[in-house]
Amino acid sequence: MSSRLTSLLLALMLGSIVCTSVSAQRLSVESFIETADQDAVLPATKVIDPSDGKTPMALIKVQTTERGFIFETRLGNCKVVQKVGEFWVYVPRDIPRLNIRHPRYGNSGDYDLPTGPTRSGTTYRMTLEISGGRHVDISSNPSGADLFIDGESIGKTPVRNLFLGNGQRHLQARAMRDRFEIDTTLTITEGKLMNVDLQLHDITPLLGRVEVTVADNAEIIFRGQKRGEGSWYTDDLREGTYELQTARPNCDTAYTTFRVERGKLNRITANPPVPHTGYLNLFLRTRNVTISETNNKAYDPAQPLVPVGHYHFTFSRKGYLSEEQEYDVQRGQVVSDTIRLTPISYVKPTALYFGLGYTLSSLSGITATIGGVYRRHDLSFSYTIGLAKSGDVYCYDAGDLLQSGLTYKMNNFAIRYGYQFGLLPRLGFTPQVGYMRQQLTGSLISDIGGVKYGDGASASCFTVGVKILAVPIHHAYVFLSPEYAVALSKSADFEGAAKAGGFSVGGFNLTAGVLVNFELKKRKKQSL
Repeated sequence: MSSRLTSLLLALMLGSIVCTSVSAQRLSVESFIETADQDAVLPATKVIDPSDGKTPMALIKVQTTERGFIFETRLGNCKVVQKVGEFWVYVPRDIPRLNIRHPRYGNSGDYDLPTGPTRSGTTYRMTLEISGGRHVDISSNPSGADLFIDGESIGKTPVRNLFLGNGQRHLQARAMRDRFEIDTTLTITEGKLMNVDLQLHDITPLLGRVEVTVADNAEIIFRGQKRGEGSWYTDDLREGTYELQTARPNCDTAYTTFRVERGKLNRITANPPVPHTGYLNLFLRTRNVTISETNNKAYDPAQPLVPVGHYHFTFSRKGYLSEEQEYDVQRGQVVSDTIRLTPISYVKPTALYFGLGYTLSSLSGITATIGGVYRRHDLSFSYTIGLAKSGDVYCYDAGDLLQSGLTYKMNNFAIRYGYQFGLLPRLGFTPQVGYMRQQLTGSLISDIGGVKYGDGASASCFTVGVKILAVPIHHAYVFLSPEYAVALSKSADFEGAAKAGGFSVGGFNLTAGVLVNFELKKRKKQSL
C-alpha cells in the first residue's frame, strides 16, 4: 500500500513540475488589427491563393524579434516569409482563427481573430507577447565573441532583443581565437529589457603549445576537423586532457589521448592508423633471390601478412634472368604465387654475332667473322687478311734466267656450319665443317724482276674443326677454333708457290679472338 502511495506522490510531483515548466513561459497575442497597408495586393508582394489560382491571399504581419515560430490554420495552407523583426503570414480568405507554436515558448492555442474571418487581399498586423521572461541585449569586450547560452550557439556579440525565460541561464563567450573567454550564469526575472555586458578574460597564460607528429603522413583529426597530414601545430589549447584521431585510406582509425600543460611545448607522437592487411604468399623455388619493390615496401616471404595495396616486385639473382611481377592485395584476401627464375644461357642458342681474331697457320693473318645461331645451328662466314710472309721465291725461265723474286701472303674466305653444345652456362662447344678458299697475293722483291708469278692463285679446301666458346661477360665470347683443311683443288701456280715459299695448301690452323653476340629473342618463363 505504501509503495502505491509513493508512486502516486511521485506522479503528482512530476506533473506539477511539468505544468510549472510549461506555464513558466506563455505565448499570447497582445494585439491584432486590420490595416490600410496594400502589401497583400501589390504585385511585388501579393500571393495568389493556390486553391482557386486567382484570389490574393490575406496577409498577417506578425511583429516579433524571435525566430522559430510555426503558424497554422484549419486548412494548413499558409505561406510564411521571414522579415526583419516580423513574419509575413499569408492565409486564405474566411479563416476565423490562427494557431501559433514555438518549441521553447509554447502554444498560443487557437486564437480567434477579433476582426472576424480573413478577407482576400486584406493586410493585418499582429503583435505577440511572451510572458515568463524578458528580452536581453548582450554585448562583450572584446566584441564579436561567439556566444553560447545553455550550450546553444546564439551567434556573435552584440546580440539584440533576445528573449530569455525566467531562471538561471548558463552563458559562455569566446573571442580572438578563443584566447579570451568568459563562463558565467545569468538570472532572468520577468521585466523590461535587460542589458548585459560580458567582460572576457585573457586566458593565454592557461594555454599550451602542441606539436603532433604521426608516421606515414596520416591525417590528423581533432574535434571533428582535419588539422594536417603527418604533423600539426597549435598554440591555443587550454591545459587539460584531449583526444585526437589519425586516419589513412585502407586503415583503421587510431586514437591518441594526450595531456597539455600550460606554458609549455607539448610534443605528441600520435598512434598511426592500423593498416588493413591481406596475405601475399610467394614461394621461391630459386634460392638466394633478391626481392626489390618499386614502392619501397619491404617484403619477407617468411611474413606473408602485408598491408593492402599494389605491389610491383623485381626478383633477381646473379646468373639468372630477372623477373617482374605485380600483385594487388585486398583486405583479408590471400594472394599466392610461385617464383622460379630461369638461369641465364650465356652461350646463346639463338643469336647473331660478329668479331675479330688472329689465325695462326703456315701464313697467319687477321680474321673477321660474322654469323648466327638458330636453335643451336651455327652458320658463320669469315675472311682472313694475310699478314705473315712466305719465304723468298725466285722464278726462272726455261733458260734459267731469273724473272722475278717474290714473297707471298694468303687471304682466306670460309663458310662453316656447326651445332652448338652448351657444356656449362659459360662454356660452349661447336663442332664445325666448312669450305675454305685460299688465295695468294704476291709482292715483288724490289730489286729483282717485274713479273708476279702465282699472284692471285687459289685453292679450295674442306675443313673440319671445333669452336670453343668461353663467356667472361654476358654478351661477349672469347673463342678458340682449331681446324684442319683438306685441299680439294689447287692451281699449279698455287702448288708451286707453296712448295717454293715453304707454306702449305690447307693444313692445320688455329684461330683465337673475341665475338660480340646479340640474342634474337628472350627465353620464355618456365611454367610453374
